[in-house]
Amino acid sequence: MSKFLVLSILTSGLILNAAQQAHQQNVGNVAAVRAKAGPVADTPQPDSSLDDTLRWIQQKLPAPFEVNVQAGGHLSETVSYSTVLVDWKGCSAHFRSERNHTINGEIDKHTIDQIIPLRDVDPSRIQPYPLQVPGLIWDVPGISISTSYDRRTIVDTFQSPHQNTYYTNLTYTDESEESEDSEPRMIAALQHAVAVCGGRPETF
Repeated sequence: MSKFLVLSILTSGLILNAAQQAHQQNVGNVAAVRAKAGPVADTPQPDSSLDDTLRWIQQKLPAPFEVNVQAGGHLSETVSYSTVLVDWKGCSAHFRSERNHTINGEIDKHTIDQIIPLRDVDPSRIQPYPLQVPGLIWDVPGISISTSYDRRTIVDTFQSPHQNTYYTNLTYTDESEESEDSEPRMIAALQHAVAVCGGRPETF
């Protein structure tokens, strides 16, 4: 196994472990560049159907952005992200993220699939999520999504072809001036889709 592949696997492992433990942490000294997006449609209304809501989310994505990473002077990495809602079958939503890594001058590309059963999601645990990995300067804005009672029904191919987990992070941000309220609106749309599908917060 090449040193580059080992480094990529170790870095991915650190990120996923931290993503499952860290929540709502502030991060500084990170450059995030957001490409300009087109006009944002109105947020789906409370009586919007599931299809209308998911179509709104599909049209709003992707929101591509780029982050720079440094670790102890040994790792220099630029990561470009974009996420799309590929399709949905009933209440099962299929997202896909393209992640292009440039690690110490070498390019590595990943396609991550996330299949989220919306009826299992706790709507109160859909939150903005800046991620900081201990030991790294790493700001990956996104939206964290967790199931009620930590049901391992989310499929996330971040590290393996078929990984069932209770948590995932949709890499997403929109920092253009005209879209400063984009993330709260995206979260509201996701919460509405979950509610339509019968997703409920934990009661105990």
